[in-house]
Amino acid sequence: LKEKGIKIYGKPLGRPPASPKETAQQRYRKRKKAAERNHIEAKFGQGKRGYGLNNIKARLPETSESWINAIFFVMNLTKLLQIAEKYPGFFVPVLDWINFWLERTKKGLEKYFFRTSPQFLLNLAW
Repeated sequence: LKEKGIKIYGKPLGRPPASPKETAQQRYRKRKKAAERNHIEAKFGQGKRGYGLNNIKARLPETSESWINAIFFVMNLTKLLQIAEKYPGFFVPVLDWINFWLERTKKGLEKYFFRTSPQFLLNLAW
């Protein structure tokens, strides 16, 4: 875990030292740091219980990664839908931008895919 930058703030393994030299302030910091990871660990638990994160049957590593990514994508979508229900006007600018982008892309695609003139084919070849 140290290689990936994940710090463990729990009780260390092994025999405890004869005389603990930990101050109250150090214990407070340690407890606070451990509490910061609670919501992260809870999200993994939610993925395992509710979304099948613990039941991945893929054999190839690439397939497993894509399956895991899809599960977290769905979890993010459900969170966004919860926000959208709470604040209905929040996503209006985002949806306007997506609509603008799709219209612009559609016009760009029509330029290349919906023309069948010989001049168009020559332009593609060059």
